[in-house]
Amino acid sequence: MTIRTMRDADLDFAAESAALENWPSETREAFENFLRHDPAGCFVAEIDGRPAGICVATAYRRSGFIGEIIVRKETRGRGIGPRLLEHAVNYLKGRGAEAVYLDGVERAVPFYESVGFRRVCRSLRFLGHIEGRTHPALRPMLRDDLKDVCRLDRDSFGDDRSYFLERRLAAHPRFAKVLESEARIAGFILGIQGRGLVAAGPWIARAEAERPLALLEGFASRPGACPSGSESSRQTSGPRNPYAASAAFSPSARAGGWSWGRGTASGIPLSAGPSAPRPKAKSRIRPGCRGRRIRRRSGD
Repeated sequence: MTIRTMRDADLDFAAESAALENWPSETREAFENFLRHDPAGCFVAEIDGRPAGICVATAYRRSGFIGEIIVRKETRGRGIGPRLLEHAVNYLKGRGAEAVYLDGVERAVPFYESVGFRRVCRSLRFLGHIEGRTHPALRPMLRDDLKDVCRLDRDSFGDDRSYFLERRLAAHPRFAKVLESEARIAGFILGIQGRGLVAAGPWIARAEAERPLALLEGFASRPGACPSGSESSRQTSGPRNPYAASAAFSPSARAGGWSWGRGTASGIPLSAGPSAPRPKAKSRIRPGCRGRRIRRRSGD
């Protein structure tokens, strides 16, 4: 088995692998964004010259996140997953990540703990139909808003992911909303069109925002949405997000599991709510998170 960096020619393989796992928000566009952000952090495992698995290691300024670990069923049982994980961890450590995070399903818990990760928080996904509503404090996000939106995201997420926010706004402006309070941005929501649903996130609101749910309701009322709320939407949720449960959502078939982490940095994002919780009890959202989030120290 060999592990190499992903190329443009691998994007269809990556998207097909995610579709076979029924991961609706991991589209070809999502993998292309990862590849454009950091080609050196996207990996393909090969057996006899044929692709057998994938993995993406996203390096932020202080932390890293490992996701999209998929091994095709016909090649499982050969140690490909552990090798991809090790490769990704080493890459992020080489980039200076103070902590490394990932999401894992329940059955993977013993393995992740055996290689130095520890539990951080539950990571849930919700699937449901949203009744769209308009709100006077809600408006479409503009490019001029990005400076304030990225600052709010850094405060909640704990690291800089402005590249992904800018890409998402440019590609899906109809899903981008901001909530204003006292002449400043008090919250925002972004989204993407997945396979058979719309994935909402990031969805972040300041503590003073009176009605964070207005962002999700406005998200559903965008032009072209079904007024009856008959369009499905998915979002990731955790301990600090009671709003998903109150918005006609129910845990999806893939809900559950934990977020895991390995590292010492404070203020690093964890998968949860409209934003995924950080070690400091703040929160952030990461589209496509699955199961538990795990954390691992950079020196381990």
